[in-house]
Amino acid sequence: MDFLRFAEAHGLEINTYLVIGKITRCRTSDNRSKKNGAYYFEHDFGWCQNWAVHDSPQIWIIDKDVDQKELQLKLKKSRDKYDQERAKINQQAIKKAESMLSRCRNDLSQYLASKGFHEMCFNMLFEDDKDPLLCVPMRINGAISGLQVISPDGAKRFVYGTNASYATFDIGGGGLHIYTEGLATALSAQVVMSALKITSTIHCCFSAGNLKKVAIKIGKGIILADHDESKTGETAAKETGLPYFMPPVIGYDFNDYWLKNGTFTASMEIKRLIYKL
Repeated sequence: MDFLRFAEAHGLEINTYLVIGKITRCRTSDNRSKKNGAYYFEHDFGWCQNWAVHDSPQIWIIDKDVDQKELQLKLKKSRDKYDQERAKINQQAIKKAESMLSRCRNDLSQYLASKGFHEMCFNMLFEDDKDPLLCVPMRINGAISGLQVISPDGAKRFVYGTNASYATFDIGGGGLHIYTEGLATALSAQVVMSALKITSTIHCCFSAGNLKKVAIKIGKGIILADHDESKTGETAAKETGLPYFMPPVIGYDFNDYWLKNGTFTASMEIKRLIYKL
């Protein structure tokens, strides 16, 4: 398998010419709106990484005999450079996230209203001649790692350089661990758990790949999976080994299920998962 096919198989979209000897950003098939991937290629070896899915670079080696000692030195050098660049970019993202959060005010959100939370206030950033942005702080072990912003129409993006791997936005403290991809699902779960009078910590993980990583790391709880046509959410949920619920309708998440069926019916699904623990 050549490098371009290898990169494509790992979700990267290299639509222009292949850059040699330089770490290069590119789009990914799971999120074409931003350059969420990177690759490095040097004739006989290379690596690629989709930051939303991979914990570390995925290594490619050409199908021929190579000097393994020299190859390992090249790999280490390129990966060290990559880690340094990522760390520098992430520090810039953290500063930008902290600045944006400092300028937010607690206010109503058009996006949250569309998800059934008409009276809920959240971190909202208002700037002249721009749509207001809902700002979701992302934390790793309690420390800011970046920011997700959501437009009134529901478009989501991370502040450039955000480290999303193992990052969460947590609601509550103690009790049952619940893992979700998106904020709206997490808030819906909060309503249901309040109705059930069960203490919980709800982890909004921002993507299916990161949900799997966070859930496996913590090692207990339940999953509220999105029903993607691609089965991305279901696959991630199964790979955690934890009990999970996925709405029967393709394209639905738990928020959609809650809006359509109400808190009581949604709570019954949560209780079924709890019985499996």
